[in-house]
Amino acid sequence: MSTQYDPDTRRFTGRHMLLIMVAFFGLILSVNATMAYFAIGSWPGLVVPNSYIASQGFNEKLRDAARQADLGWTGALTYQEGAVVFDLRDHDGVPVRILSVTAKFGRPSSAVQDVRLELNPVAPGVAQLRHALAPGQWFADIEVRAADGKIWQKRWRLLVRAAGS
Repeated sequence: MSTQYDPDTRRFTGRHMLLIMVAFFGLILSVNATMAYFAIGSWPGLVVPNSYIASQGFNEKLRDAARQADLGWTGALTYQEGAVVFDLRDHDGVPVRILSVTAKFGRPSSAVQDVRLELNPVAPGVAQLRHALAPGQWFADIEVRAADGKIWQKRWRLLVRAAGS
């Protein structure tokens, strides 16, 4: 017994091509829409509310950065056993007398866990505060007010490891 080949039963038609194109571009559009939804929902993308107003103080920020660089101070920020610890030294390695330390912690990709902390001076040049940070990447904006009235600022990236790792 033999079967006859019928070329009309296996033809590729315009309808097939249309279905393939609709499925292909539908998949691309749905993936893009999903990614855009998650991107917009996770981080607003705003660093400052009004970039024009923020740009008006740019020259002053440059002068502040030059003054801070002239101080020659170096800081160290660590997270140890549930405590945020900050250490500040002058250009000779002598601890700087600290009045207050403000730390603004946030995630690089979301504003949900942002927190502002006031660290307590515990020794010359050292301030700390017990505060639990979830594991992962953090950034910290530190502002120090020294006893002599000088202000020192810096931004750090900090990796908090999970317990036991």
